[in-house]
Amino acid sequence: MNISLELIKTEEKGILKNLGELNIYELSQYSPMDVNDLGLYDDLDDLDHY
Repeated sequence: MNISLELIKTEEKGILKNLGELNIYELSQYSPMDVNDLGLYDDLDDLDHY
């Protein structure tokens, strides 16, 4: 796995922070029953309702 760091603009930092907080919020809404052993959302039937 290759990982690289890049400088970003201040405006982009705010956008990335908001996206990260949104992901944390959305993932906190899942119960352990919704997540498989790999930590992935496991009920694909529910995705049809979005």
